[in-house]
Amino acid sequence: MKKLVFLFFLQGQIIMCENFDWINYLKKERPRLILNEGIIENLKILIKEDKNCEKIYKKIIENAEKILNEPVSKYEIPDGLSLLDTIRRVLARVYILSFVYKIEKDKKYLMRLWDEIYSAANFSDWNPRHFLDTAEMAHALAIAYDWCYYDWNEEQRKIIREALLNKALKVAVDCYGGKTPYGWWTKSRHNWNQVCNGGIGIACLSLLDEYPEICSKLLDNILKSLPLAMKEFAPDGGWGEGPGYWAYATEYNFIFLAYLDNCINYDFGFWKYQGVSETGLFPIYLTGPVDRTFNFADSVDKPVRNTQMFYLSRKFNKSVFAWYSFKYSNYHPLDLIWFANPSEPEKENLPLDKYFRYVEVVTMRTSWNDKNGIFVGFKGGDNKFNHSHLDIGSFVFDASGYRWIIDLGRDNYNLQGYFGKNRWDYYRLRAEGHNTIVINPSDKPDQEPDGVSKIIKFVSKNDYSFAIADLTDAYRKFAKNIKRGIKLDKKDKYLILQDEISLKEKGEIWWFLHTNSDIEMKENKNQVILKQGDKSLKIEIIFPLNAQFIIMDAKPLPSSPNPSGQDENIGVKKIALNFKNIDDLKISVALIPLIDNEKAFKIPLFKLLEEWE
Repeated sequence: MKKLVFLFFLQGQIIMCENFDWINYLKKERPRLILNEGIIENLKILIKEDKNCEKIYKKIIENAEKILNEPVSKYEIPDGLSLLDTIRRVLARVYILSFVYKIEKDKKYLMRLWDEIYSAANFSDWNPRHFLDTAEMAHALAIAYDWCYYDWNEEQRKIIREALLNKALKVAVDCYGGKTPYGWWTKSRHNWNQVCNGGIGIACLSLLDEYPEICSKLLDNILKSLPLAMKEFAPDGGWGEGPGYWAYATEYNFIFLAYLDNCINYDFGFWKYQGVSETGLFPIYLTGPVDRTFNFADSVDKPVRNTQMFYLSRKFNKSVFAWYSFKYSNYHPLDLIWFANPSEPEKENLPLDKYFRYVEVVTMRTSWNDKNGIFVGFKGGDNKFNHSHLDIGSFVFDASGYRWIIDLGRDNYNLQGYFGKNRWDYYRLRAEGHNTIVINPSDKPDQEPDGVSKIIKFVSKNDYSFAIADLTDAYRKFAKNIKRGIKLDKKDKYLILQDEISLKEKGEIWWFLHTNSDIEMKENKNQVILKQGDKSLKIEIIFPLNAQFIIMDAKPLPSSPNPSGQDENIGVKKIALNFKNIDDLKISVALIPLIDNEKAFKIPLFKLLEEWE
């Protein structure tokens, strides 16, 4: 008898009344995970006729040729925790080799693919205690099984099937059932939820007709677990873990949902979650003109992995998503399978500025297509977000083809207690390691670890834009009220950074900017000139008039923890202001890109934040 499923929406969440009859709805032909013979034939034509597709395929086949001469991946956990480096290499090789084989029909790619798969299938386990490893390897073998199903003999298919069953699916059942300590991710709301559910879900779709009972049970559990993370895209597609983990989470989530669309022809309403249709804007807005992201939290500043952006472009008919995906292509087979014609932001009339609510991040820029344009990324946010730093109030700044004010990014994940009790001991994770404020420094966390900051005013106009954040909660132990405003003048091309601080009692205040530029201090110390290449940036104090800059190494203050092993931040300096025995303070500073190192500029008059309009 058929099982029925009744679904309705309550505040964006799927409510399930009965289990879904997965087998009845499953597409039976192989391959079924997106790729099929019709797509392959169309791709052959596209590669010949479209220069963009030809470029992507040329790189893919170059990578396939390299793999032929590389050794087979082995079970290696160099840090004692994660097998991910090995597994991601296996996953990349699976997609590349299987795809090129399907296009070229050259057995050398299939033979090399089997060597990789056979080795991975015979690993003692897929490191389930770090379940990301298990989920990603399940993804890899599921693709190899499905895409090359008719190219394997029955013994080979059996080896892959049983490896997936014993090393992934059975382990996942225990995770959802609460029978193992490493199944905590099933109730999480961050990237682990999407990656683990996605990887296991892809494996289930590949093997559903082989192991219908266990795969159906797992897919039922995924439908209950995945919404926890999907709700985090609301209201407008921002992601609290930063751009790097946006990329990781959505890659797995949306590839799984795309495969679900194709295999079951039913999406369970996942694409209708608030913010999902807009989330492709997040990496676009967080990437500046020098091709570096606003890398808050544990992110790096490189453009994000974004194969999923081509699919989002098709799903929501937004060509600008495809523009980003093509511009920063990973040369992944899915880039070709989901290829969509790109259209640049200015052609799509994309606004220059964007405020992502809930994650409380604002980006502003002077242009979409000028490499020398100005870009600023600024955040309030919630220090409780997974992977967060104590970085409320921090920002980055690009101009004249360079990043001048930088975010140092993450430190080594293997540092003792990095994700535990020692997290706020590490310089790069503390407020003092960011472009923000420190009050009454000590060996304790220098912002409240549960502090929250909202953008309380955001204005975007043709000639200027600004955002004001209330930072008070991040410093509530000492502060009555703290606000920080950042204003970009798009006409005269400068940035104002302004803080208004009121403390409960007199104390010490530090103000920091991090840069890897060469620094020249002016004689009166109220100006510094930063230099990179043949470009310069002037930073000048507007208020208070008697304040003077200090140039410091990017190292902990004497009162701060200084654990061994953390990054020494070689080549990075910080520009600082220091005020002692003070309870009320206003700081206003201008950042002015210089043209030919000589631009004459009249410093703007000081205005209170409440007067900004």
